[in-house]
Amino acid sequence: MNPVFRLLPPWRGVLTTVTALLVVLAHPLSPAAPGLSTLASLAWIYGAAALPFFFSGCTITLAITAWSARISRLYLYDLAGAALGCVALVPLLGTLGAIDTVLLVAALSLAGGFLMSRRAWLLPLLGLGLGLAAWNHATGTIALRESKGLSEESVVFSR
Repeated sequence: MNPVFRLLPPWRGVLTTVTALLVVLAHPLSPAAPGLSTLASLAWIYGAAALPFFFSGCTITLAITAWSARISRLYLYDLAGAALGCVALVPLLGTLGAIDTVLLVAALSLAGGFLMSRRAWLLPLLGLGLGLAAWNHATGTIALRESKGLSEESVVFSR
């Protein structure tokens, strides 16, 4: 393993992605009741949502630092991965829904962390992440409960 990757464990991006999802779901916004509570919720949402992007940017920076001699190939893989993600996003959202797609992306980022760091202990975490995504898809435990100040409990179908 490249010593550069000891600076940023691969699981931090995954942990912050799942945490950000839970924070966003725990702070529903109500446009009917603007005020300090809405600003506090927005602060929590923006702060939590920024962390996965911060750690992803750090990971890309470390990859560029570690493999600067092969920057053209690294950039090719970066663009190919981004293109594949864009192509896969719409079918995944349609099949899994938004929450399960976020959980799957978090689990897949563990696979990327494993490929970059070659740490075998990430494989059980990858299994746990995929299991969490599959379990939630089957049970719907982590779900959107409120949107725009209205309960989502009685919604039968939405797109």
